[in-house]
Amino acid sequence: MRTENGRTSCRATSSTLRVGDDLVPADVRPLELAAAARLLFHATAPFAAVGLGLLLVAMFPAKVRAARGGLTLGGRAVSRLQPRTAIQAGFLLAAVAAI
Repeated sequence: MRTENGRTSCRATSSTLRVGDDLVPADVRPLELAAAARLLFHATAPFAAVGLGLLLVAMFPAKVRAARGGLTLGGRAVSRLQPRTAIQAGFLLAAVAAI
């Protein structure tokens, strides 16, 4: 994250996502929470699992870019690539298991 003209923006998003670099990461959190909540209901769990899996795959390049680029969040360095990849793989396996 860096500050430009008093605004904080995140530059970790993939170059293919040109919506607005500071908007994409912020808009993902509510989607993740909504899908995670839908995993609790038997009727919607498979759909939520597919959605979460696609979201995890789509956001992974941004996580790689953040780890390799030495970005900071709140003044602290983001986690290294290996732990991020392991956590991401664990979440993806959990989403697949819910299908």
